Amino acid sequence: MKKKRYVLCALLCILTLLLSSCTVNWFDKQYDVAWWVIAIPVTVWTLAWLIGGSCYIASKKYICPTCTRSFSPKWYRAMFSIHMNDDRLFKCPYCGKRSFCRLDRGSED
Repeated sequence: MKKKRYVLCALLCILTLLLSSCTVNWFDKQYDVAWWVIAIPVTVWTLAWLIGGSCYIASKKYICPTCTRSFSPKWYRAMFSIHMNDDRLFKCPYCGKRSFCRLDRGSED
């Protein structure tokens, strides 16, 4: 799984490096922007998103309100789930009901 993330990150970096220049229109004026002005923010954002998802969110456990069992979702499902505060919309792997599951405070360090 980690290998896929590194490959995705490497492909994204290569794709952004292929941009040689970009023309930006700003208030009826045209500017040529270097490739690194686009590549660096995209790379930093991608790395922050991958690290945040795989390290922080993947370590959390949630409690199903229907069956009251605790489960850990996959990090990409947690990243893309609808959430309000600490509650996230998941489908419980045990009972199959889709609902807002609250964060299990007992699983935090």
